[in-house]
Amino acid sequence: MRSFAYASGPAYGLLLDEAGPRAQGWRARALTGADLGTLLQDALRLGTPKPSPERDTRYGGAALRETERERARLAQARAEALRKKLVEGPVLHLPLVRMRIQFNPGELIPLAEYGTVYPGARIVDAWGSLTVTSDVLLSSDWKTATVNAPRAGPRDARWEGEGWVLELAPGWRANAGPRPGDLILQAPEARSPTPHP
Repeated sequence: MRSFAYASGPAYGLLLDEAGPRAQGWRARALTGADLGTLLQDALRLGTPKPSPERDTRYGGAALRETERERARLAQARAEALRKKLVEGPVLHLPLVRMRIQFNPGELIPLAEYGTVYPGARIVDAWGSLTVTSDVLLSSDWKTATVNAPRAGPRDARWEGEGWVLELAPGWRANAGPRPGDLILQAPEARSPTPHP
């Protein structure tokens, strides 16, 4: 779903550019959220096809609708489980300072206003590196990464949780968050300057 627009967007743009005067200003309307398909439909004066039982039977409409309903149900259940795990449950928040990330763009799961869940990623930042084989939530403003809280404290500079491993840079530590069980990774305290004699 995430990569769909990379192919369809340019194709719609080309068709709208070729659609003539009725498509003028389509870019400005698209930037305000107008649907590209609707813009093209209006520009070409295309009507909406009427329902056809024959066409519905020929293309397996009933089975297709059931498949889409099941897909939506599974997606909603997955999103709900991720919300409970990475929003409502105890979590570890990692600030994103100068992040570099590797991930599979075909597996992302949007989680409404909370951001996007990456089921598997490697993040490198000022605090060290986070390797996730399960789920990490990146806030929509790209300022925080969130994983489920670890069950135990770190061993040396290595911290392991369910589906993730964090290798901490020197001086970084986790402090208690605003809710019981939450942790927030924080930078080393700035050293006070050495007084000159």
